[in-house]
Amino acid sequence: MEISTKYNLKEKDYLDLYKWFTEDAAKIKERMWAMATFFYTFLGGLLGYTGKELLSDEMSLKNPLVVVLIGIIGCVLSGYGMYMIRSYGFHIRSGWNRANYIRFQIKGLNEIWDYGIPKNKNINWFLKIKSLFIKQKDFKDKNEDDLDNEVDYGLTPEAKKMVNLMKLIFLLYIGLIFWGIWQLNASLS
Repeated sequence: MEISTKYNLKEKDYLDLYKWFTEDAAKIKERMWAMATFFYTFLGGLLGYTGKELLSDEMSLKNPLVVVLIGIIGCVLSGYGMYMIRSYGFHIRSGWNRANYIRFQIKGLNEIWDYGIPKNKNINWFLKIKSLFIKQKDFKDKNEDDLDNEVDYGLTPEAKKMVNLMKLIFLLYIGLIFWGIWQLNASLS
């Protein structure tokens, strides 16, 4: 049985699809923020507990083995957090890509969309300078055919920042593991 890939969509169908993909991307973004907040809170609390309860007055560890165990748990959780944030970020981006594709199928929607694009020459000057330092499309013409008509498979800017913060937390826990191992070796010798 052959499945047809051609659909006869009307303009109202495109508008409904556009709304659905934008709302779905917004819901996924909210879930990503909630999940990331949980991970940051838990990992920060675990790090704070380690500093308060397991650090002695001489900047040595009271129980290095427990610190190593906490470091391993923190690395696993922050690694899983990076994976989850990246997954959510890619899902958000795919929803936005689909919504943008559909946006170009709806007559008149680009005029409304392009209304928010700055036409001020000072802003365009700033964007041209920015494009020298950040690899982006040329900002010379902002027609509906040029703007956002390309598929972007990268992470969303929010997801990139969240992943980078999670990488920093991961490195802190790696440092905690090495510090615990170093203190464990010093106490055994």
